[in-house]
Amino acid sequence: MKRLLVICGVQKDFFELPFGNPGARSILPKIASFVHDWQDDIIVVKETRLTRELVEMGNGTIPDAKPWEDTREAFVWGYAKHCIKWSDGWEIEPEILAELQKKNDRKCTFRTVEAYGQTWHDWANNIATYDQIVVCGTKLEDQIISTVFAILAVRPNVDVFVQQNLCCSDWHSDALYVWKVLEGKVNLTFYANLREMKDLTGNEHDVNKT
Repeated sequence: MKRLLVICGVQKDFFELPFGNPGARSILPKIASFVHDWQDDIIVVKETRLTRELVEMGNGTIPDAKPWEDTREAFVWGYAKHCIKWSDGWEIEPEILAELQKKNDRKCTFRTVEAYGQTWHDWANNIATYDQIVVCGTKLEDQIISTVFAILAVRPNVDVFVQQNLCCSDWHSDALYVWKVLEGKVNLTFYANLREMKDLTGNEHDVNKT
C-alpha cells in the first residue's frame, strides 16, 4: 500500500497580512506533529505567482504563466500580492519546513509542486503510483478544495482522505460549504494524531517503521 500526504497553504504569505490570516497559525503545530509521525511520501503544493520580470525570464513551469498583475485574482478580485516566486512569503513556514526536511533522510521523500492559480502543474507524474492520498492544510475554501479536485481529475478512482482536524478556513461558513461539497466524493477523516490512528486500510499503522 503506497500512501501520499499532500499539504496545502503552508507558505508564509498565508499567515501574514495583508493577504494571509495570522489566526491560522494555530493549526501549524498540529500539522507539524502529523508530518513528524508520517512515514510515507509527502508533497507540498506551493502557490506560485510571478512578476513580469520572472515571466520574461522563463521562471514559470507552465507555458501560459502570467505575471501577478494580469491574473484575475489581482485585477478582478483585488487580492493582495502574495506567494511571488523566490520571495520570502513564497517559502514554507519554518515550523513545517523543519519537519519536512527530516523526511529525505529516511526512505520516504518530501518534494514540492508549484501551483499557478487554477493551473496545477505535473500532478499526473507526481501522484500516479499512490493507492491512497491524504490532504491537509489551510485555505480550505481555496487551496484544499482545488487540490482535491485536481487529484480526482487525474486519479478519479484513488482513495482520497481529507484530514478535517488538520484543515482550516478563513470563514466558518466557507468551511461548512466545502465539507458539504466534498462529502461523498472523498473520505472525511478526523484523527487526534497519527499515533492514535489505524492506517487507512484498517490495519495498525507502525509510526516507528523505517
